[in-house]
Amino acid sequence: MSLTKTQIFQSIQDIKNEFYSQNTKNVFFKKSQKQELSNRIIEKISILDLIDISIYRFSNENRIYVDYSIIKMYIDVSLYEIILEKLIQLLVDCTNIGKGTYEIHINLDGFTITSAERHKLIIEQFCQRMNNTKYFDHMNIMYIYNTPSMIDAISGLFSYLLHPNIKQKMVKYDKDESVMKIAEIRGYLDEMSSSL
Repeated sequence: MSLTKTQIFQSIQDIKNEFYSQNTKNVFFKKSQKQELSNRIIEKISILDLIDISIYRFSNENRIYVDYSIIKMYIDVSLYEIILEKLIQLLVDCTNIGKGTYEIHINLDGFTITSAERHKLIIEQFCQRMNNTKYFDHMNIMYIYNTPSMIDAISGLFSYLLHPNIKQKMVKYDKDESVMKIAEIRGYLDEMSSSL
């Protein structure tokens, strides 16, 4: 990673501030405006850096973290393949070492039914690729943070795709619970990086 995580976050914030100072936030036609902002972010920050701070493995452990709150700032149909490759590679890495099992942590902050509809293709592609492999069988648990209030409606959109082993392995945290749980994860990661 050429920039630190803090530098990338600051750059994203600067790009967003500049963008919205030049463009009033749309109430309607938000999709095209979000796409334009996403394009600006991708122009100024390496896509690999963006993916590395939003989809990663906890040090050398079999724990994966996916942060939609960051992904939503740059995701585009043209990037689906590279995002899928990164996530699948992490799953492969986790199942090929140690006990061959893993846990996954997903922060869905900002994920709505509109997001689900907009990004349905990447969700379908991921599930289709993974359902015919052993990787979901090796998952111990899936923690979902900032579970959207419309999770049942969103789940309904994808229920036909979900691997049968996933549903019973999900642990969902609402927005209030997620604040503390994500802080614990960040604190743990900070400890891990300072001990290296």
